[in-house]
Amino acid sequence: MDEKLINLQIGALLHDIGKIVRRAGKGGKNRHSKAGSDYLENRELLDKEKYREVYDMIKYHHNEEINEKLKQNDKLDDSSLAYLVYEADNIASGVDRVKYEDEINEKGEKVKITEIEGLPLNSIFNKLNFQKNKIEKNFGSLRNDRRNFNIPKETKEKNKIENTEYLNVLEQLRDDLEEMKKKNILTPEKLNSVLEESCIYFPSSSYVDYPDVPYYDHVKLTAAVAVCMYLYDMEKENNRDYKNKYFKKSQKKEREKTKFLFVSGEFTGIQNFIYTITSKMAMKSLRGRSFYLELFIEHIIDEILEALNLSRVNLIYSAGSQFYMLLPNVPKTIEILENYKKIVNDFLLKELGTSVYYEISHTETSAEELGNKLSENIKKENQIKEIFKRNSIETSRKKLNRYSEKQLEEIFDEDSDLNKIYNDTKECVICKKSEKEEILIKNSQNESNGNIEICDSCKNYIKLGRDISKSFHQKRTFFMEKNCEEKSSKLKFPKYPKGSVEIVFRNFETVEEVEKESDKFYRFYSINDDYFGKGNSRNIKIGNYNIKSTNEEKENSLVEFTELVKKSKGIERLAVLRADIDNLGTLFQTGFEDRGFVNIDGEKEPYKFVRFSKTVVLSRYLSDFFKRVINLILERKNLTDEKNELFKEYCNIITERTKEKTDGRNIVLVYSGGDDVFAIGTWNDIIEFSVDLRTAFKEFSSDRVTLSVGIGFFDENYPIFQMAQKTGELEKLAKLYNENEIGKTAKDAIALFGHVYKWDDFIGKVLNEKYSYLKSRISLKENEETEKVFVGKSKWYSLMNLIRSQFEEKENEKHRIDIARFAYIIARIKYDKQNERQQKNYLDLKKQLFEWIKNEEDAKQLLTAINILIYEYRESK
Repeated sequence: MDEKLINLQIGALLHDIGKIVRRAGKGGKNRHSKAGSDYLENRELLDKEKYREVYDMIKYHHNEEINEKLKQNDKLDDSSLAYLVYEADNIASGVDRVKYEDEINEKGEKVKITEIEGLPLNSIFNKLNFQKNKIEKNFGSLRNDRRNFNIPKETKEKNKIENTEYLNVLEQLRDDLEEMKKKNILTPEKLNSVLEESCIYFPSSSYVDYPDVPYYDHVKLTAAVAVCMYLYDMEKENNRDYKNKYFKKSQKKEREKTKFLFVSGEFTGIQNFIYTITSKMAMKSLRGRSFYLELFIEHIIDEILEALNLSRVNLIYSAGSQFYMLLPNVPKTIEILENYKKIVNDFLLKELGTSVYYEISHTETSAEELGNKLSENIKKENQIKEIFKRNSIETSRKKLNRYSEKQLEEIFDEDSDLNKIYNDTKECVICKKSEKEEILIKNSQNESNGNIEICDSCKNYIKLGRDISKSFHQKRTFFMEKNCEEKSSKLKFPKYPKGSVEIVFRNFETVEEVEKESDKFYRFYSINDDYFGKGNSRNIKIGNYNIKSTNEEKENSLVEFTELVKKSKGIERLAVLRADIDNLGTLFQTGFEDRGFVNIDGEKEPYKFVRFSKTVVLSRYLSDFFKRVINLILERKNLTDEKNELFKEYCNIITERTKEKTDGRNIVLVYSGGDDVFAIGTWNDIIEFSVDLRTAFKEFSSDRVTLSVGIGFFDENYPIFQMAQKTGELEKLAKLYNENEIGKTAKDAIALFGHVYKWDDFIGKVLNEKYSYLKSRISLKENEETEKVFVGKSKWYSLMNLIRSQFEEKENEKHRIDIARFAYIIARIKYDKQNERQQKNYLDLKKQLFEWIKNEEDAKQLLTAINILIYEYRESK
């Protein structure tokens, strides 16, 4: 193990700790570099001798401190890692620290910016798609509470964060460092997790550029950049003269070298794999298959990083079936990436056939490019976009040649191990893979498998679905990886360079229990928790909201379709929701461009805010929303709290839950990743949840990013593959939404019941106007003593057919609605003429319906509102 590499990561992660010390009021008049090193040394949080280089990195990572040190007799070694952190700090910021931007004072003079202590962290969305609106938000608190929304708020004045809040952060870090020292577990991986838990809601700097990059993201990226440079210099050039490389003579030359690899990895074909299930045990199987691939990606990330002796410091983004990493551009990296790709795809071919494929691609890049022309004061182009573009092109190219020649031979050879059919085998009912008949029969005798003949793999997916669902309802849950034989019948993953691990689900009451068992496992993943104890652990966030079965025989088990559908209001129907962020690729590439920005010299500078660090922050924000916040939305968190920071109220327009009913939605979150969602639930809860999701995302992103949704409605016995496919088609329709009918795709829409609406129209015109109006005026139940007008379902169906007719085309002309027939149906509606209020409602209804059907958009909205109302009042099937 390279101790210098470990110390470099620790030093880079801690290099700015003095900022927290100063902001907590504990640094005196010292610069933050000295304040940080003094704090750690005086409290003996880091052994001075063992971590001498770490202290140097904290003390000397700015130009002034290094120059002062060079004037002393006790100079820094030319090979000091402090020079690496100094340059990595510049690159991570996308700004050369020597050249601070000036500002104009009240007298019109340029003055150097100095740090203003206590400024809050601005939302990363403040500078994203800036042309959409002028909303500015910031975080009013530093506290990271996993069980609250933590959403930035719009403020007219910039609030200052009190010293006491920073003191709380500092004391938490102190306690964590003391704990790691006591247990001798201070590693880059553990330290990275600690900082992510404590340091994401305050800015790294409040004087460089714009304070919207959190402290954690800056130090993490600094560490990632530093280790890449270190390994490149050592392995490719065997040169450790960091002083001359990064501080004096050769800095510009070194910045132009392609020392970095921007790496992306992903699974393709996942839908075919996930939706290959039967209706029986569908929910558990669906959830298990989805989570298996989600956990597999996390495993791949860690196998690659550990093979390179790196940590998740170098992980830029991970969500669902995709990830990005920043790795050193050395032969060993490329060798590991390509060799492990072969290992993973060999494993996938054997276990899943050709349904799922894993691709890894990379593009070379330099410090100059990562810093978006790091050495130039005025940014004249967007080089971050070029990195993503090159990587995307390379990924597309490699996908055209998926398998190696040897793998293709195996695929097409009828007698190969992949295709060989053995005696005494039958097809699995779910995946159709051949399995020994005795195994199928054995599995069919187990009620927890649905009493169907399934292979061991499908049995294990059902169990995994049950386990990931339990993890939502239990505290301190882990998915452990345990070394196993290649022939193990459990769900497993391939290791690098050889071997396998099987997945084990565990639930613990205390940290001590976890630590006692930790040595038994190869690696383990803490689900939605902050475990920092012993063992090779990772903390991962998972969107795992679900509801448990209320069937006594299936207590604590995930609800299945047949039980879930009975929780519907009115008609028993399931609904599937698929949601996706609009234009995510464009957001990453060009979202921070501001074509109208003019700097203090009057020059246009559209790329001023284009920074790799901002892209990193954006990706983490989105991942947090779709993996953590979404669970809280489905729980209807803080429902009765008048100060709910996200919702004035949750959507309750259809279900009409009383205030006493604080339970969550009747929905199971099948998948929620970095930018998309797949959920199944009762039809009424899915519609209301879609409104909540859009409301929350609009608030979260300051309405700078949009979301498109498709919702399909199905009988519980409808094939799940077709549910997913048809709802996917609706989602695509929403993404093709054309607001102005001038050829420009607007997106930001929802598609359901065969129609597509802009979100504001669906919420404002369909639900709040037409549906609410109809619900207040009519009843679908006869003989109710009410002021409402009874309108039978048959009349509604007739009215709906008439309204639909005007959307049909005949001989290239749209039908006009048959007003006379419409009037006839309305006239046949019976009402009590002795009931003055009912009579008034009838006349008002008649007038309003005639008004709405004259306008095509109103008529379409009315049609959807009637559909919802009929669903609400239809009984059972």
